[in-house]
Formats: sequence, C-alpha cells, structure tokens
Amino acid sequence: MTNECSADEIEGLRAVPVFSELEPKVIGQILDVAERRHIGSGALLIQRGDPAADLFIVLGGRFAVLGPSGPIAEISVGEPIGELAFFAGGVRSADVIALRDSEVLVISQAGYREVAQQVAGLERSILSSVARRLARVTTTSPKLRPRPGRLVAMIALGDAPVPAPFVSSFASAMERHPGWAVARYEGSKSEDPIGLLRASESRGEGTVLLCDGSADPAVLERIAANCDTLYLLGAQPEGPGPVAVSEGEHAISRAVMPENRHLIVLRGGPDVSIAHTQGWTEPRDFALHHHVALGRDQDFARLSRFVTGTALGVVLCGGGAFGSGHLGAIKALAEHGIAIDMIGGTSAGAAVAGAMAMGLAPERVMDLCEEVFVKSKALKKPTVPLYSVIDHHTLDRSMKEHYGLRRIEDLPLNFFAAATSLSRHDLSILRRGELWRAVRASGSIPALLPPMLSDEGEVFIDGALIDNVPISAMRDLKAGPNLVFNFRQENEWRVTSDYDRLPGRFGAFLRLFLRRKPWFPKIFSILSRTMIVSSRRQLEHISTEGDVVIELVTPQGMGFLDWTKGRRYFERSYQEMSAALAVASRASDDPMVQLAMVAEAIGKSDGRNG
Repeated sequence: MTNECSADEIEGLRAVPVFSELEPKVIGQILDVAERRHIGSGALLIQRGDPAADLFIVLGGRFAVLGPSGPIAEISVGEPIGELAFFAGGVRSADVIALRDSEVLVISQAGYREVAQQVAGLERSILSSVARRLARVTTTSPKLRPRPGRLVAMIALGDAPVPAPFVSSFASAMERHPGWAVARYEGSKSEDPIGLLRASESRGEGTVLLCDGSADPAVLERIAANCDTLYLLGAQPEGPGPVAVSEGEHAISRAVMPENRHLIVLRGGPDVSIAHTQGWTEPRDFALHHHVALGRDQDFARLSRFVTGTALGVVLCGGGAFGSGHLGAIKALAEHGIAIDMIGGTSAGAAVAGAMAMGLAPERVMDLCEEVFVKSKALKKPTVPLYSVIDHHTLDRSMKEHYGLRRIEDLPLNFFAAATSLSRHDLSILRRGELWRAVRASGSIPALLPPMLSDEGEVFIDGALIDNVPISAMRDLKAGPNLVFNFRQENEWRVTSDYDRLPGRFGAFLRLFLRRKPWFPKIFSILSRTMIVSSRRQLEHISTEGDVVIELVTPQGMGFLDWTKGRRYFERSYQEMSAALAVASRASDDPMVQLAMVAEAIGKSDGRNG
C-alpha cells in the first residue's frame, strides 16, 4: 500500500476520466489504499470470466484487450482498465494482456469501499462519469485502430551496428517532430537503456532507441519488451530466397505483438533497385515494411511519419473511367508538397493506387489509361458469355505489360487492393504477390470480367461489392490521418424509356451488331451508379474523425467506361484541387488542415464546369 502520494500522482489520476471530477484530497485518499504492480510483457492482467475485484490504472506501458480474433482495443498510460465491470459488478468480459513491460495502479474493491464510506457522494460521482463514458463508447467507438507508441525501438538485425548514415539521416528527419528524441544504444554495459525509456515515458516524451545488432541479445529482448513499437532493420537481400530468422531475432520479436512490429528494408543508395523483399516478409509477421535508401531524404521523412503516427494514407474508391479524377487530384497533391505515405483502393482506385505506389507520374498513368481503354479498347471486346461478357485477354496483357511482374512487397510505398473473396464470403485486403494480379482481382467486375484466382484457388471479384471505400482497411494497417477520395454525381438519375420495349436476346444482338446507341440503361451504367450509391452509404455509417473525405464531382454526360472523356476529367480535377490547395496553403501550414479546407471547398462545387 502507498502511504504517501505526490502532487504529480494526484494530477495524473485526475486525468483519468472516471476520476476527473474528484477533489485532489479524495484522489489522495484513493492513492493511499492503492498499490503499484509490475506486469511483464505478454503477461495476462485480466482473464475473461474472472470476478471484477480490482480497478487498474496504467502508470506505464501498454495493454491490449483481446477479442475472439485478436486485439479489439489498446490501453496506454493514464487510462483505466476494467472500470465498467468494477463499478457495475459482475465478471470480466475479455482478456487483457501487457503489450510490453508495464506498471499499473491497483485499486481493490475493499480499498475503494473504504474511501467511499468516508467521502459522501463519491460513488454517485464516479458512476455518473462511467455512464457518460459508456454512452460515448457505445455510439461512436470505431474498430480498433493502430495507435502510435511513444517508446520505439529500432534494432539492427545480425551483428552489424546501425549504419552511421542511417543514424544521421533518421535523426535529421525526426527533428521535424517536436516532442520526440533519438537515442543510440551501442551495447555498453555502463548504459541503462531501460532506465532511459522509463524516464522518457514519465516525462511524456517520445523516444526512438537505435540499437546495434551486436549488443547483448538479452538486453535487446528487454528493450523490445519495454517499447510500444518495434522496428527491425535489415539490409535488402542480395538474391531470392527466404532470409532465415535467427534465434536472437525470434526472441526480440516475441516480446512485441505482430500488430506493433515493423520491418525496415535498407538499400545502399537511391540508385539501388528494390528487389527480393519477399525473402524478408515470407517467413515473418509484420504490420508493415518500409523501404529506405541511404541518401534519399524522402524515405527517412516518410519513416519518421510512420514512427510518430503522422503518416498520411490515401484511399481511392472504385469508379471505372472516373478514376482519371483520382489522377488529377493526386497530381495537385504532389505539386503542393503533400506527400503520400501509404495508398490503397478498390477497383479503379486500386489500379491508380498501384501505379502511384510504383512511383509513376499521374500524367504517365493517364497516358497509359488512354492507350489501354481508348486505343486498345480493352473493355469493349465482347466474347461468348460463358465465363464473362468481355474478352479479358487484351486487358490482362496490358496490365502485365505496364505493371510488369513487380511484387507488392517491392513497391516503394505500402499498398493494398481491396477485393471480394467468393471463397471466404468476405472482403480480402491484398498486400502480397504480383501487383497486376491484385489490381485485376480488385477490378473483376462480376459477369463482365472473369474472376481472378489465387495460387491457393481463392476466387476474387470486384471489391466494390463489399467495400468501395476501404478506409477501414487503411485504419487497420496504420496509425495517423487519412485522405479519402470518393465520387459523387450531382444530378438525380432519370431514364426516359419504355420498359416494355426492352429487347430480348435477338434484338439485343441486333443492336450490338448494328452499333445502335441503347435507349435503356446499360450494365456498365448501372454498376457505376451502384458503386457510387454504395460508397456514399458506407461513408455515412463510418466515423471519419481525424480523416478527410474529398468527394470529386463526376462530369455530367460521362459514363463508367467513357475513357474518351477521362483526359478532360483528369484536367478538371487537377485544376479544382490545385486552386483549392493554393487558397488553403495561404491559410495554414498543416497539410490536414489544408485538406479539410479543400474538402469543404470542393464539397460546395456543383460540378457544372465539366
């Protein structure tokens, strides 16, 4: 039991929501009946089904609440654990484990009752706070999102030290993030890395500890166990084949959950091509991997943003030829210095995202789109409707040519494509394998194109059927802000046609043969409208707190596959985004504030200029 409590401890407990309205004297009385408890990394603090005998306040460290399929919440310094069951009575509803070496303040039922008997109205005050918090959580709580930790370890794999150019470049990049410091641990027995980390946490600072691989493996394991996030630093493989996992690496990784493990693949310079990343990723489980080239400042800047939880993710919705609008908007972002750190999308959005992750310029991608869809007419070649309506060979051949056989793991930017799995009856987030196959799977429009098959026999069709705006996937993969591009159509769709005159199969073949314009909505138009309706409904039911959604207005008279008008839409979205960003940049230096202003400005646009 603690008999004395400092003013800092009292203020710290007042920062906890359930105690925020209590007087300092009452807080002191609660501290007097509490005890401190150390919980080792990976240890179970609460077991599902146990009686709720104690309330825990996190003094140091980090915890995860486990659901049936993995972590559903994370709890860090200053937050309570198990307060609902503690005050309401009953048993624990979930397991809670320590993500790293942690310390908690334990308040027992008996100790709390002792204080409650002395302080009139204490129980009512606390229960009111709990009730308000529960109401907020019930109505607005999103799915668990990764949270940036304040204590980060970067450990070199093997016996080599962290390269000096890496240290200097990374430290320079981190200088742009106030409240963060970079320290170095070279293995000296006189150094106390654990003490450094704990002191940093007590001050509320962020620290990245760079550790040489030659240091004592037991110390490195303890460092990992005392950090929120682990980055393992390895050199790019010289050839194909898996990179073996050493016993030391296994021990270090074991101290941190996969969701909080990252891999840095380091190249010798900007001129060295990315290759053989699969050798690192195949035998390991990481949240994300990051390609960094010595001498390439933008790589270190991007890495620093991931470390600090400020990396910008961009999510692109599907929409066929409307994807040209994505390209124009991204061109404007690049020209105004807004860097994309991670990108993903569905269908046409996945196709654009894949090209951007490769490092292609938006103008070049627009040229390729015209080459594939206008000149080659890749989606205008009907076939015998046994497997699909459209002959897919021209499209597949073009995708293989332009994306090449590049693997997703070898892309400079982290990328994902959302596809619908008919095998698992669920959304699949594709993050490994050949890029063109992932993009093709994400855009396999049902009936129009044959599905894509994985090597394991999984059947993929267009991701828009489940999620045309995969913001949830981005949130599951990274911490930090996100930018979502969606399409909207201002005009209410009306069709003046006589349903009874809709031709049968012979009439339809005749119209197709004579190239007569249809007077009834075609499949492509129906699908495009369906995607847009789906997108808007999804966004209405997803909390976008902390993120920005920009809805690009689609041009009137442009159809889902009308790539002949793609160039015009590309230029229009570029001009609109560029003009809005120019105004926003004069008002704020914060990129997210700028993007929020752009979203508001474009949201007021009626789209009549297109």
